[in-house]
Amino acid sequence: SACLGEGGGGIDDTISSAGWVVRDGVPSLLFLMGDPAPGTDGGAFESLGVRLNGAGEVAGAGRLQRDVGDTTNTNRFGIWASRDGELGLIARAEENAPGVDGDFSSFDGVVFASSGNIAFGARADTPVSSQTRGVWVYLASVDRIAKVVAVGDVVDVDPDPLVNDLRTVSGVEFTADGFASGLEDGLGVPANEAGQLAVALSFGDGSEGIFVADYSAVCWLADFDINGVLDLNDLQRFVSGFLAGSRDAELDKTGVVDLGDVAAFVGACQAGCP
Repeated sequence: SACLGEGGGGIDDTISSAGWVVRDGVPSLLFLMGDPAPGTDGGAFESLGVRLNGAGEVAGAGRLQRDVGDTTNTNRFGIWASRDGELGLIARAEENAPGVDGDFSSFDGVVFASSGNIAFGARADTPVSSQTRGVWVYLASVDRIAKVVAVGDVVDVDPDPLVNDLRTVSGVEFTADGFASGLEDGLGVPANEAGQLAVALSFGDGSEGIFVADYSAVCWLADFDINGVLDLNDLQRFVSGFLAGSRDAELDKTGVVDLGDVAAFVGACQAGCP
């Protein structure tokens, strides 16, 4: 990305920043400030900070110009990613934050894998807090966002499956420039291409630690707890969301929670992993 001087080359005072992607030594324009923002109703980019993955695609958190199209001061933040060089909206402020009772309010810490999966830190407006911090992942294979962990979750910190040491999360740290997690290229980012995320958690009792979440086995639309296993827990979560009319249960992309979502869930269960 770059800042552009005003005047000359068709640049005026409405365009002051832009982003390019270089593939095979050839730069191509990704966005200009003021360009239409995909997935919005007339919204326009103000800025977009992107990361390049191993497949040559980009993803990042961006900001829209206030009061342009459907953009307000509170829904102007989002995440966009490219596929075959074309940008598309992944998540936006004031849209449902899966796994918590609320909507996204802001985004940060975007990590983009070659598979197309996107891990990101975000805050959501929930009954717990107007700034509930958490980590989510966009699963490209099923076009779905799933929660990894958020403030208020209860986590078992004992690795022994026969021992339960349950603690309530009071803080979540996940930033792309935070701590190193042993990524193969040595970069200090909290993720790797194997589908693992390193997340720093603090708990209500004052304890804290770094935990690894693994979503590499996830390939079901119906895998609600993103643990790579389709079981009764996923069924219970879907049924609970469906009966409550939660957007988490809206699987067929119609915008309405109805019997079509039941069919989508059943179909996903029957299909299993490819």
